[in-house]
Amino acid sequence: MKKTNLNNNNNTPVKKITKKRKTEFKTNSKSYTVPNFDGLFIANHGLTVFRKLFKSILPVLTETNMTMDETGIEILSLDVSHVCFIKCFLPKGIFEHYEFVPDPESEDSGIRGVKIDSFLKCLDYLDHDGLCMFYCSGDRFHLESNSVGGKKEVSLRKLEIVSQAIDTEIQFALVFHIVFFMKNPIFELVKTFKCEEADVIEVGITVVEGDGVYISASVNPDENSCLKNTFKVENNELIETFEIGNVLTESPAGLKFKYSVRYFKYVLECLKFSQHHSITIHENGMTKFEFFYEDERNTAEEEKNESAFIKKIETTSLCFFLAARSDD
Repeated sequence: MKKTNLNNNNNTPVKKITKKRKTEFKTNSKSYTVPNFDGLFIANHGLTVFRKLFKSILPVLTETNMTMDETGIEILSLDVSHVCFIKCFLPKGIFEHYEFVPDPESEDSGIRGVKIDSFLKCLDYLDHDGLCMFYCSGDRFHLESNSVGGKKEVSLRKLEIVSQAIDTEIQFALVFHIVFFMKNPIFELVKTFKCEEADVIEVGITVVEGDGVYISASVNPDENSCLKNTFKVENNELIETFEIGNVLTESPAGLKFKYSVRYFKYVLECLKFSQHHSITIHENGMTKFEFFYEDERNTAEEEKNESAFIKKIETTSLCFFLAARSDD
């Protein structure tokens, strides 16, 4: 028996209207047709932000999920040991051309899984001195570059990854927050050791009345081979700003937190994303390392008016959350 629309006076079957998904995309220089389009189309010079991001997190993660929507792409993944997790949001404004078009015929979650080392190999294959395209087509990611050297294309299969429920809201009180322009003495100390030479790094923060705030970093603190570096926190060519929490001011002896040197080495890999970074330590020892990426380029209006040389700056950040070690 056929279903009919009771409001239709002619009592004829109602024909379902199927919406067509967009498959044509136009950049400033070219139009593209994407067969079997699956949600995302990006055009950007060199896809540099992807290269820096994935090189930074590869030591910790072999694969990750990318959650896409109309505002940008979020990467949120927990490592297998549950010691650290990575969070990064790439806003649409950081790309020269960004479109996410959900499937009108389904509830598109926007989640696509990717194998990180394979994605990096695809990026390395492309020419980086011109416009690059990245889009989802069927069950694959497709990457393409167009430069003076010609056109290059490569693709890789998407992964099926179950979305991880990760709560990134830290409820514990703030101990200390500091923003470094570039190098910081803690990272410089860790760089001098190999993982097999050191197991633990201890970070201590002390408020000295009438003098200021001091940070100490000690590698192998409980052994005779301990190496320690102490510096005073003050605004200078290295430190942009800092903030002290009540938890620290109410602790005359200061506070100390221990971390795995191996995971601290993973944090150092994020310097490939950006040298400009901050460290935020909370009462339970959960520590947030945030690396700020800035992409400078001329806006479309400025490209038309060569006399204007104001650049548009888009900012995003890569967050690396690391749990302190417990002596229990």
